[in-house]
Amino acid sequence: MFGIPPFMILFFDSLTAIFNFMVHTERIGKLGWLDSVFNTPSNHRVHHACNTAYIDKNMGGILMIYDHLFGTYAAENEKPIFGISDESSINNPKQALFQRYVDLWKGFTETKGTLKKVKYLFSPP
Repeated sequence: MFGIPPFMILFFDSLTAIFNFMVHTERIGKLGWLDSVFNTPSNHRVHHACNTAYIDKNMGGILMIYDHLFGTYAAENEKPIFGISDESSINNPKQALFQRYVDLWKGFTETKGTLKKVKYLFSPP
């Protein structure tokens, strides 16, 4: 439809799936200088961790360049704890998926002043 052969789409979709499989493994440790350039399993563990030092870190999908530029890069220095940062007792999948947005909207509407609203949305947790 857009001039891209279907086999190219399948090829790159397969590469993406393999890459995503590889970064989600815990079998691969740190990879030295590669960790500071690419999104490696070590960097991706930090991304999924809820440790205080790892919140909002390592957002890069393939390269870590923007994380270095914007100060959101964190090397894996302590064992990552996976999960969410607060104690949640939500067992309903629908509520678990949307509760954060409900809380965000509630906090946004309760915040007074335009500048405070912008800070509420874009400041660190």
